[in-house]
Amino acid sequence: MVGRSNLAVSLAALGIMTFAPFAIGQALVFLEFKSPWHSQLAELVFIILGVSVGIYGLVSLPISKRIKAILVIPYALIMTAAVWFSMLPAVCGYFGDCL
Repeated sequence: MVGRSNLAVSLAALGIMTFAPFAIGQALVFLEFKSPWHSQLAELVFIILGVSVGIYGLVSLPISKRIKAILVIPYALIMTAAVWFSMLPAVCGYFGDCL
Protein backbone atom coordinates (compact mmCIF):
# COMPACT_ATOMS: atom_id res chain seq x y z
CA MET A 1 0.00 0.00 0.00
CA VAL A 2 2.87 2.35 0.74
CA GLY A 3 4.26 1.83 -2.77
CA ARG A 4 0.98 2.87 -4.34
CA SER A 5 0.73 6.00 -2.26
CA ASN A 6 4.29 6.96 -3.23
CA LEU A 7 3.40 6.36 -6.87
CA ALA A 8 0.26 8.48 -6.57
CA VAL A 9 2.15 11.27 -4.83
CA SER A 10 4.91 11.12 -7.44
CA LEU A 11 2.46 11.28 -10.35
CA ALA A 12 0.53 14.15 -8.79
CA ALA A 13 3.73 16.06 -8.03
CA LEU A 14 5.06 15.53 -11.56
CA GLY A 15 1.75 16.71 -12.97
CA ILE A 16 1.87 19.85 -10.85
CA MET A 17 5.48 20.49 -11.82
CA THR A 18 4.78 20.03 -15.51
CA PHE A 19 1.39 21.60 -16.14
CA ALA A 20 0.62 24.11 -13.38
CA PRO A 21 3.14 26.81 -14.37
CA PHE A 22 1.91 26.79 -17.97
CA ALA A 23 -1.75 26.66 -17.01
CA ILE A 24 -1.44 29.63 -14.65
CA GLY A 25 0.44 31.72 -17.19
CA GLN A 26 -1.96 30.89 -20.02
CA ALA A 27 -4.95 31.59 -17.78
CA LEU A 28 -3.73 35.12 -17.17
CA VAL A 29 -3.19 35.76 -20.88
CA PHE A 30 -6.71 34.49 -21.57
CA LEU A 31 -8.19 36.70 -18.83
CA GLU A 32 -6.34 39.70 -20.21
CA PHE A 33 -7.71 38.90 -23.66
CA LYS A 34 -11.29 38.73 -22.35
CA SER A 35 -11.04 41.99 -20.40
CA PRO A 36 -9.83 45.50 -21.23
CA TRP A 37 -7.27 45.23 -18.41
CA HIS A 38 -3.61 44.49 -19.24
CA SER A 39 -0.68 44.51 -16.87
CA GLN A 40 2.91 43.45 -17.38
CA LEU A 41 3.32 43.37 -13.61
CA ALA A 42 0.46 40.87 -13.36
CA GLU A 43 2.11 38.73 -16.04
CA LEU A 44 5.33 38.68 -14.04
CA VAL A 45 3.45 37.87 -10.83
CA PHE A 46 1.56 35.03 -12.54
CA ILE A 47 4.77 33.57 -13.94
CA ILE A 48 6.29 33.67 -10.46
CA LEU A 49 3.12 32.16 -8.99
CA GLY A 50 3.08 29.39 -11.59
CA VAL A 51 6.73 28.51 -11.05
CA SER A 52 6.15 28.60 -7.27
CA VAL A 53 3.33 26.09 -7.63
CA GLY A 54 5.67 23.95 -9.72
CA ILE A 55 8.32 24.18 -7.00
CA TYR A 56 5.68 23.00 -4.53
CA GLY A 57 5.21 19.96 -6.78
CA LEU A 58 8.97 19.39 -6.80
CA VAL A 59 9.14 19.62 -3.01
CA SER A 60 6.22 17.16 -2.77
CA LEU A 61 8.16 14.44 -4.59
CA PRO A 62 9.10 11.52 -2.35
CA ILE A 63 12.86 11.99 -2.84
CA SER A 64 15.59 13.08 -0.44
CA LYS A 65 15.75 16.67 0.77
CA ARG A 66 19.24 17.02 -0.64
CA ILE A 67 18.12 16.14 -4.16
CA LYS A 68 15.15 18.50 -3.83
CA ALA A 69 17.48 21.31 -2.77
CA ILE A 70 19.77 20.63 -5.72
CA LEU A 71 16.87 20.62 -8.21
CA VAL A 72 14.96 23.74 -7.06
CA ILE A 73 17.15 26.42 -8.68
CA PRO A 74 17.61 24.71 -12.08
CA TYR A 75 13.90 23.86 -12.16
CA ALA A 76 12.91 27.45 -11.37
CA LEU A 77 15.22 28.90 -14.03
CA ILE A 78 14.24 26.45 -16.76
CA MET A 79 10.52 26.64 -15.99
CA THR A 80 10.54 30.44 -15.84
CA ALA A 81 12.09 30.59 -19.30
CA ALA A 82 9.75 27.92 -20.64
CA VAL A 83 6.62 29.63 -19.31
CA TRP A 84 7.78 33.03 -20.55
CA PHE A 85 8.42 31.74 -24.07
CA SER A 86 5.20 29.71 -24.10
CA MET A 87 3.23 32.88 -23.38
CA LEU A 88 4.63 34.65 -26.47
CA PRO A 89 2.58 32.70 -29.05
CA ALA A 90 -0.55 33.12 -26.93
CA VAL A 91 -0.04 36.88 -26.72
CA CYS A 92 0.63 36.99 -30.45
CA GLY A 93 -2.50 34.98 -31.20
CA TYR A 94 -4.82 36.85 -28.85
CA PHE A 95 -3.60 40.40 -29.27
CA GLY A 96 -1.71 40.38 -32.58
CA ASP A 97 1.30 41.75 -30.69
CA CYS A 98 3.92 39.57 -32.35
CA LEU A 99 7.62 40.25 -32.04
